[in-house]
Amino acid sequence: MAREPIDPVVANMQPFELRVVPLRDNEVALEVWQESVNRWPERAEPKRVGRVFGNALHFAWDDIMLALQRYKEDWAALGAARRKRVLRIGEDAGVIVALMILAVAPMRDMERIRAVARTIRTMGMGESCYWYAHARGEDGSNALKALRIFVS
Repeated sequence: MAREPIDPVVANMQPFELRVVPLRDNEVALEVWQESVNRWPERAEPKRVGRVFGNALHFAWDDIMLALQRYKEDWAALGAARRKRVLRIGEDAGVIVALMILAVAPMRDMERIRAVARTIRTMGMGESCYWYAHARGEDGSNALKALRIFVS
């Protein structure tokens, strides 16, 4: 996918991207990507933070959209018509959505997915940044397990 040049000031304000990726039939995945800090190194490509699809996406979708709405992001652009395949979002919304996607992606139980997504959506920025930093660290899978246990 060819990327259009991004104004560095805008990139620093919107370091996350949500991408709707078609899978098969009518199924899609939602991926969250993160730019490098201050676009350093200069030619660094964004890295995929997480991907969610199937039942986990279905049961967490409302909470993802509510989190985007809470931070005044253009959440309707990712609606059913999927008019837009890439949505750049700010750091506040990006951390919450990325943490939510990382936490619910491997889950199967509908009620636990909803409970985890709802709790992450209502977290404050300090708490969500704390969990996001641990989830992206060396021991990320254990941090995500602890988060799932803690919130459900």
